[in-house]
Amino acid sequence: MITYDLDSIEEMFLKIKFEDGQFAGQRIHFDEFSTCGFATCTCYNLHISDGERTFLFQVDEQSVRALAEEDMAFAEAIEAELNDEVWDELYELFTLEKGLECDLIPISKVTNNFSETEYKGVLTDGTMLFYDEVFPHAMDFHVIVDEIEYGLMDLYCLNPSCDCNKVTLQVINDEYEEPLFTVEHNIKHNTFKLDDEEKVIVSNQKVQAILTEIKKEFIEPKIKGISYAERYTRMRTVFKNFLTRRGIPQNYFPGTRLVATIGRNDDCPCGSGKKYKKCCGK
Repeated sequence: MITYDLDSIEEMFLKIKFEDGQFAGQRIHFDEFSTCGFATCTCYNLHISDGERTFLFQVDEQSVRALAEEDMAFAEAIEAELNDEVWDELYELFTLEKGLECDLIPISKVTNNFSETEYKGVLTDGTMLFYDEVFPHAMDFHVIVDEIEYGLMDLYCLNPSCDCNKVTLQVINDEYEEPLFTVEHNIKHNTFKLDDEEKVIVSNQKVQAILTEIKKEFIEPKIKGISYAERYTRMRTVFKNFLTRRGIPQNYFPGTRLVATIGRNDDCPCGSGKKYKKCCGK
């Protein structure tokens, strides 16, 4: 038997009474819920504890693992008790908690690595990156027009030499494989401009209606507690810190060798305690 309340942060709980099997008659009361604590991690693990034992609930695969080997049988029994309704609630809880973590965890605690293709693209070609490419579980932002939801995918320029103060918004909808249109938002001046170089696949009337709703949201430009301006700062800081760790020049021009000045056998500057070649130098 399962009882739960996963909506109230103050009184959140999940209770299980085992009716059958080796734990028949036993009860477990979970009231501690957390994510892994790494904002750039791609896992779907909820750490759930009853105060004595901690289990990893993998909400995408709907499986349960125990942190301690002696609790593995208990984890299997818990997994067998959970139904789709509870898993859906746990997935929503994970989405909320991880989304808040992505946007609100102090940037000093965020470490992310960029591939050679990514950082060279940023520094040489002006490649922009989506926020959820760096923070995979970031919260979504959307507007509603005529009872239809349109998502906004936010891209940022990360080049430290550029001071564009710009976020590019791709407007998407599940009915279309491509973005409907693209908007450039100047954070400093709070202006919006339709990107004329990108294809528009909906009517001008629909574009204007969606733009109107976007502008309304930007009167107080918040994404569930964080503004695009704050996301802009977070993205650029994470990238700049990456360049510093790798010893890559921030003012890069074609022909400059992008090589790290850190020895492969030196301690990694990220503070992990590992050798550079075993950590950020991989």
